[in-house]
Amino acid sequence: MGDGSQAYRWSTPHTDRHTEEGKFVVRTEIRKLERKLATLPIPILDALLRLRGTPAPEGLLHLTGEEGEQILDTEETAWDAWWLAHLTPEQREATYELQDLQNAQAIRARQLPESQYDEENARELKEDYELFTRWGPEKLHQVLENWWSAKEFLGVLRYVWEGEGGELLPISGKLPWKLSAMPSWFWEEIAQFAKGPNLERAIALFPPVRPIAIAGSPQSLVLCALNDLARALHDQKMHDAVYTLTKQICAAAGFSGHSGD
Repeated sequence: MGDGSQAYRWSTPHTDRHTEEGKFVVRTEIRKLERKLATLPIPILDALLRLRGTPAPEGLLHLTGEEGEQILDTEETAWDAWWLAHLTPEQREATYELQDLQNAQAIRARQLPESQYDEENARELKEDYELFTRWGPEKLHQVLENWWSAKEFLGVLRYVWEGEGGELLPISGKLPWKLSAMPSWFWEEIAQFAKGPNLERAIALFPPVRPIAIAGSPQSLVLCALNDLARALHDQKMHDAVYTLTKQICAAAGFSGHSGD
């Protein structure tokens, strides 16, 4: 079978993951594998994750570059599948709807000339809001009850915020959220979620942040989106909760500065 690490390598090599095209291919393959693994019995997934805490086979210790990244991808895939397996059917369906819509939008956007970016942005916002509307308040509430599905929702909400004009360092001072775009139940569910314990737990599932990269990290952008929403809703308790969590994340990353006002 060759050296001992061969059995752990991916059967087909991926394209260059350091290009935008390569990143998209790898992410798509990981999503497919996550969903397949999520159908396994949970005890099997538990066993797979326990292997992460055991010493690596000697053949894996010296893998670098592409092969080392494939091992990390495999670990990430097993972990994501474990979370998916613990979702309720409704939460899993919603998560897949979010992921599939983002994937379709990404494929479409990559084929467009720059002159059509504004039109595509408007189309994506319309599609996102339509999906949330189809969910209704009960399904959104269920999504926000689980840390993992809530994290997936927040990732999309961040893109909606950016599409509406949200900026990390706003120059105009205008709030990007258009509250008229969705019924009041949508914003109320998000506000209640932000004031509860699940926001911190969902944010913790995003990739770790280094101090030098914290300003543009997914956590920071999600929290900026929620902070802007708190201001648009005139919800001081939501603002305080988001601001407190922002300071905690900055401190944990070793970054003394923070935003949120």
